[in-house]
Amino acid sequence: MLGCFVPCHKCIDNAIHTFSGVQLRLECNRIMKLHGHKEQTGTAKIAKHTTCLVITFFIRFHPIVYGHLTDEHLKLLASCYRSCLELAESNGVKSIAFCCISTGEFHFPNDIAAQIAVETAKDYLKHSELERVILMFLRIPTKKSMKNYSDEIIHLKEKLDKADAVVIGAGAGLSTAAGFTYAGERFEKHFSDFKQKYGFTDMYSGGFYPFETLEEYWAYWSRYIYINRYMDIPNNLYDMILSLVNGKDYFLITTNVDHCFQKAGFDKKRLFYTQGDYGLLQCPTPCCNETFDNEDRIKQMYKSQSNMKIPTELIPLCPHCKKP
Repeated sequence: MLGCFVPCHKCIDNAIHTFSGVQLRLECNRIMKLHGHKEQTGTAKIAKHTTCLVITFFIRFHPIVYGHLTDEHLKLLASCYRSCLELAESNGVKSIAFCCISTGEFHFPNDIAAQIAVETAKDYLKHSELERVILMFLRIPTKKSMKNYSDEIIHLKEKLDKADAVVIGAGAGLSTAAGFTYAGERFEKHFSDFKQKYGFTDMYSGGFYPFETLEEYWAYWSRYIYINRYMDIPNNLYDMILSLVNGKDYFLITTNVDHCFQKAGFDKKRLFYTQGDYGLLQCPTPCCNETFDNEDRIKQMYKSQSNMKIPTELIPLCPHCKKP
């Protein structure tokens, strides 16, 4: 419910929470505390986000496809749509819009997902007072632009030089451009053993894998955090950005959690990282409002893991309530 905490991808969770602001995440956190348990795949919750108007969000817990598509995936996706529709009607909502749930980063085939969405909505509307259901599945292929952007770049540089203050907004694509890719060669280099055993093909999908033990879970996440938080940035992109604003009054808002801005020398007091920092741990309950630096523990787990498991004694525990 709190959205995606993994940078360098294009999932809808990241997009919704980025553009909705921290208020939606706080409301979702309130709901989670109220219910006190994890939600089942295929269900939904309702959250109201207030800015200049009230927007109702339906937080759906959708299936993620690892490997082959199964009948269970089909049933869960249909249940996801049905749960949202039922929740909407029971709360007096007359119109509801859906993105293409579980597709894209979550690997559900577009054509099958679209068919399930349409059939589930049509079947539900036969006996419903909902006035409108919007399903967004159209993907328009785009041609690569051949336009020369040199004039625009020069114009932007002139404006930047004259600016009294600069606000920078940065998302997942920036770290991707800097070399922190989550799939392909970099994934194969660091996670080929996990790929062979568990079947996922990128780091992002691995973050959602239901590992059976905490030893496996932290073997994956310690390796993941180590290479995306404590390894050096592959190129100098962040240094180049810093050189553009050095000496200026700047402030930076980012959804990235890989610490690249601070490693490049950006002033921490001028940074707001909305989704946290891979370098910090916190109690999952939470029993306190503290965060804990994890560098030593992560590096120890990374070096000590064997057969995709860490030693049990290295599983992080909250220093107060002792929960993992």
